[in-house]
Amino acid sequence: MGVYYSGILLHLTFFAVLTFGHVNITDFIPHNYVKDVPPPPDGEDGKHHVRLSIRFINLLDVNELTSFIQLSCFFRVYWVDSRLRSQLASKRAPITISELVARRLWRPDIIIENTLMTVKNGIIKPTVYNGRFWGQTMLVSNYLSLRIGCSFQYEGYPFDVQICSVVFTNMGMTISDIHLDWAHPPYSMERNTFLTFQDRFKIRLCEDKTEHVRRSKLGEHPQKTLLVVMERNYMTYVVQLFLPTILFVLVAWFSILVPPTMLRTRLLLNTTNLLTLFSLFVAISHAEDTYIPKVSYLTALSLWMYVCVMFLLSSMLVVIFDMRLIAILTQPRHRRRARKIVMGVYNRRVAPLGSNQTVESAQKESTDRIAAAAAAVDSSATARLRRQASGFLADAGDADGELIMKTVSKPLTATASDASSDEDEIAHRRHVWLTLTAFYEQIYLMAFPVLFCLFLVIFFWVYVRRRRLHLEQLLGTLRASNASAGCWCTDQDDWVGCMAPHQYREYE
Repeated sequence: MGVYYSGILLHLTFFAVLTFGHVNITDFIPHNYVKDVPPPPDGEDGKHHVRLSIRFINLLDVNELTSFIQLSCFFRVYWVDSRLRSQLASKRAPITISELVARRLWRPDIIIENTLMTVKNGIIKPTVYNGRFWGQTMLVSNYLSLRIGCSFQYEGYPFDVQICSVVFTNMGMTISDIHLDWAHPPYSMERNTFLTFQDRFKIRLCEDKTEHVRRSKLGEHPQKTLLVVMERNYMTYVVQLFLPTILFVLVAWFSILVPPTMLRTRLLLNTTNLLTLFSLFVAISHAEDTYIPKVSYLTALSLWMYVCVMFLLSSMLVVIFDMRLIAILTQPRHRRRARKIVMGVYNRRVAPLGSNQTVESAQKESTDRIAAAAAAVDSSATARLRRQASGFLADAGDADGELIMKTVSKPLTATASDASSDEDEIAHRRHVWLTLTAFYEQIYLMAFPVLFCLFLVIFFWVYVRRRRLHLEQLLGTLRASNASAGCWCTDQDDWVGCMAPHQYREYE
């Protein structure tokens, strides 16, 4: 019996819902109702008052390659149609209207200007709710997936702030015919699910009231604008890009500490370092091409890459200059002008101030002393001198001493005086080379870290400060349009433009 009475009760409930919860066309639509003609104005100012309400649920995609964001939301529109019959107005609950009835009703043409695609989501059918409240107030509620087109700018990438506008407007009526306003709750979002996207952006939602009118050839149309502010998280780039490149630059600087006589070792170290940095930049560029478009202007990341490559190339140029200096010193016939300049720099470096003695005269005196000492030794000393010369050249390391030795015009002879002369000529050229190398490498060792640290400080100061000023300028614009302007932010967000906790409760 209990099952029997339960079945009867269920059928009565279902009948009551069909009878009182739904209405037919003849219940409140008059015979002379025209769908394409708007109803009489419902406001005292002679305008149609349309209220909007939107609640963002989740951020589905941020596609920077094709410049759009995709988000899901509940979008509601309220308006009054006084032409409808009001015999059911005494009901104290919303009345569900069938789709057949909804197609016969006039609706305000509220559009989102920069919408690329709109999808009505639902499991079996799109989630659309049409309700009629007390009087002739109508409600359309949709669960939508919106794809919004944005204009992304990458001058400060990866320290950039992207702003995407969601503009609600009515292009069929002007501000003299319709008034757009927010319902309660107006605009809001699920803060725990919407405000982070793959840890790439810190997202805020703000309202822009500076542009409340949309102008066209037909006149001025009302509009409401929401700003989706996406502040990029650059700490990922600091860990994966900036710190490794700083280490590569330090390796290039430390390579100068390798003795100049080990040119091959220094050249190999700098070449490997430069190729590794190129490989890192190529890998990052390929990764960025998957979701960052190619732009025709210089970004902050490109500037950083170019400057780091220039610093590494400077260490390579030091090695190349060392090798060219050896060629200049050992080939005087073909490098007379360059040798004259080099010897002039060397003369100023080693000659004491106020002294009239030149390098050539000092070299001649040293040669004469060595020749006189060599004449006093016997033939057994000749072999010893040759061994000493070979040991001296071996101390140069990495066969760079052999490079100087091979360019000497005369080979080592068997006599003690000739051997001493050859040894003295090689020693003199090696001394000139090491003196000049030590001079400009000392300048390089001091200038390299100073210039790089200066660039590092200026780079981060300029772009981080520009990012902060951009946000402050945005906040100043919002406050200029509304004294109590606020944005939806996360609980941990300390930006001064965020709403207070009690404002969240008011909006929700």
